[in-house]
Parts: sequence; structure tokens; C-alpha cells
Amino acid sequence: MTQFVLENLDVRHGQLKAVKDVNLSIGRGEILALVGANGAGKSTLLRSLAGAHKASAGRILLDGNDISGLTSFQRVKAGVSLVPEGRKLFQDMSVEENLILGGIAGRGGSWTVAKVFEAFPNLVKRRNAKASTLSGGEQQATAIGRALMSNPTVLMLDEISLGLSPAAVDLVYASLNTVKAGTTIVLVEQELSRALQFATRIVCMLEGQFVLDRPAKAVTREEVTASYFGKNRGAH
Repeated sequence: MTQFVLENLDVRHGQLKAVKDVNLSIGRGEILALVGANGAGKSTLLRSLAGAHKASAGRILLDGNDISGLTSFQRVKAGVSLVPEGRKLFQDMSVEENLILGGIAGRGGSWTVAKVFEAFPNLVKRRNAKASTLSGGEQQATAIGRALMSNPTVLMLDEISLGLSPAAVDLVYASLNTVKAGTTIVLVEQELSRALQFATRIVCMLEGQFVLDRPAKAVTREEVTASYFGKNRGAH
């Protein structure tokens, strides 16, 4: 069943059109990895879907409802949550306090502080530690947990591997494997091998447009890499 739909979406940075007339349908429970070179428009697209960057044209539909005019907080209440690049935690607050803030939208659902600690066991001993004292992996786990506290039906993750050690990335993805059931996930991931292993679908962006859209099991690393540079433009 289709859950998230983008219709002719344009997003601008001033006069620069960063996302150009894109169309996309995402099924319920699908895990979509958005890949592409730096500057392709991936993060801008996620921020637009989350309501943090207003689209200049087009529509965004969630479960058939047009959410294009909603604020970012209203979109969280509707079920769309973003883990932004750089985590953006409240540095002087504890892990637990950051998680509690994530539930402020008041959406019903199964995610609680206790369930987040169950999904991210590396945070248990750090629950009272300030976010500023956490390692990169612990910060990323806290940011994901905070987003889950809003009980999203669509969870978006921007550059979750950025700046983390391989061991920390392993822990983050191991935890994501325990939380992905029943949640639609859209993630921006620069580590192509991670994207191919975790996602069910790969979409590559180039210069603000989609140039490849394939099931993860049906696409090779070489095909995706070629799309980064426009060699497979329009591949499906």
C-alpha cells in the first residue's frame, strides 16, 4: 500500500532549484535509501519532506492526505519524523531528557523511553549523561531514539554514518534492524555498501533529479556508482 507520495516537487535555495520536479511513491514498510554525490539534493529533499524547508511547487501526500502546507511540528504529529544530519541534540540535556522531548507531539504508539533503551542498549548506562559528553555513536543513537519517541509511521534519517567509526555504524544499523518492522524508512546514506545491505529500494539523485530507482536486490554497486555521475540517467 502506498503511504508517502511526492508529486512534481520543486525545492529551491534562493534562485537555485535544488530539487527539480520529482515524483516518487513509497510503500508502507518500505526502506528506501537515497544516494548520490554531495550536492545532489538529498538532504534538501528530506528537509522539505519534514517541513523544515518549504517546497516551491508540488505536493506531498501522507496516507492520501496533502501535508504540503503543514509545519514541521504538524508533520511530526501526522507521523513524519526526521533525524537531521549532525543529530541536533540539546547538548545540555541528558539522554533521557532528549528522548522525552521527542514525545512532545503526543502521538499514540508503542515507543517509550524504556523501549528506546531496549533498542539501543548502549544508551542505558548513559541515560543521565549530558548529550555533549556522548560519543558520536551514542549521539546518533539518541537522535534516532528521540525521533522514534514521536511514534512515526515515516522515519527519515539523514547521513546516519557521517563522522562515525565503522564500529559505531555497526551498532547503529544493528539497532535499526530491530526497529524497522512496520515503519517506513527513508535514509540518506553515503556508504553505498550499507545502503545496499539495509534498504529494500535504492534511489539515486543527480542534480536534483532521480536518475535511478531500483529494488536493492536487483541493482549492482557498479550501476549505482554509474548513476552518481549520470551514466545511467533514467534507469529503472
